[in-house]
Amino acid sequence: MRAPCSPKAYLVPLAVKAPWQVTRILKSAETLDDLFVCYEEHGEFYNDIHVSAYWTSLSRLSRSTRPHDDHLERVVSLKARSIQMAASGKLGARALANIAYAAARMGTPDSADLFDALAAAALPKRVTEFNSQALSNTAWAYAHAGHESRELFDALAAAAVPRLGDAKPQALSNLCWAFATASQPAPLLFEAIAKEASGRLGNFTSQHLSNTVWAFATSGHADADFFDALADEAEARISEFKPQAISATVLAHATAAEGGPLSRSQRQLFDGVAVAVPPQLSRFGQQALANTAWAYSKADYDAPELFDALAEAAQPQLASFTPQNLANLVWPFAYAGHRHPELFYAIAETATERGLDRFAPTALANLAEAFARAEHSAPKLFAQLAQVAETRIYEFSPPALSSLAWAFASAGSTSPSFFDALAAAVAARLHEFTPGDLARTGLAFGRASLAVPRSWSFAPVWTGADAATTTSAAVLTSGPAAPERSPPPLQ
Repeated sequence: MRAPCSPKAYLVPLAVKAPWQVTRILKSAETLDDLFVCYEEHGEFYNDIHVSAYWTSLSRLSRSTRPHDDHLERVVSLKARSIQMAASGKLGARALANIAYAAARMGTPDSADLFDALAAAALPKRVTEFNSQALSNTAWAYAHAGHESRELFDALAAAAVPRLGDAKPQALSNLCWAFATASQPAPLLFEAIAKEASGRLGNFTSQHLSNTVWAFATSGHADADFFDALADEAEARISEFKPQAISATVLAHATAAEGGPLSRSQRQLFDGVAVAVPPQLSRFGQQALANTAWAYSKADYDAPELFDALAEAAQPQLASFTPQNLANLVWPFAYAGHRHPELFYAIAETATERGLDRFAPTALANLAEAFARAEHSAPKLFAQLAQVAETRIYEFSPPALSSLAWAFASAGSTSPSFFDALAAAVAARLHEFTPGDLARTGLAFGRASLAVPRSWSFAPVWTGADAATTTSAAVLTSGPAAPERSPPPLQ
């Protein structure tokens, strides 16, 4: 193994005399200590290529070696050096992109100042020097790190559009994934990506296809022809998709079609997945199972045999499900009207044995509404729900309070102390309720044969159009039947 860099071997610093050798040593480093020793001895003379290579190797080695406290101190020093070089204009386009990508990939702690410095160095002109891969990597890095920079994303989008012809499939996929993840609107970029990718989808891996359709659906970029092309490609290559990619793909198409029917290509994809998935369900984890069920429910696509297979595959795994995924699984079964008593019984038992105090408020509300909607009797579940919800009632959002009220009333679980606590919580946050949520809550009180509290005054809360759409308290107390189709689950 090559010995660490040593200044004793050179009168002129190695990074100056033979910079390419330092780059090679950095790239071939086998341990974090190799990197840090070389940096300590020659870091003072590193150029932007060296710093970029250092970050890249640091990211690579950190994935297989857990850094200890001494290592983290060295990272702090590297960050400071990188920020200084960025501020003084000593980082080229490639170095800026590589450092951002490596820092995001290794999850560098307290990196906001680094990302701010890199963005400032890239704007306004340096970003125009990025090639397509650098643009994609930079966008991915900022999205993955959750670092907001609207100005940088706008510049990346503008610079990327004329370079998409040079971009590889992964770069195209990562670009749209990054903008969707960061919730950065870029309609011209998405339009250009759709145009460029349409004729190249055969070169996309299954993961690239899944990430791309997810990004377009999440960003709300409507392009029916492109969605059809993505559906056709996915349907022809279902066997290549991993479980998580399958579930994400159908869920994205369901999201894209929300409010309207699936297209012919999308229906063919859903048919193909319904046939291909059941034999593979032993490989599906909890999230893939829940997402697949939710996709078919969201698309209002009838697939009873698939739902039965999902239920059978999920039951042995329920003990390992997170509270959120338990709620996420039972909801689509209820929403699709697919009653599977064994699954509902198993979920109720798992949830109560684990303890509902471990569930987030939205998960509790979704769980309650799913059981009520499916008309599955679960007195033990609702009794524990009432106890937990009473003690945490002020943690629930107005939509969650509305869902709880509807679920308990519909299930015939009318614990006086629970409804008293709920009424007090609603009264305390009345100004936060939409007319629809408050109306639904009032309907629940009527169904439970309870009077709507006088403190729920409508007049001070809404005016104009909102007030015109609100049902009066007198009507709410009559308790008519709940809507035939309940709202989607709380997020």
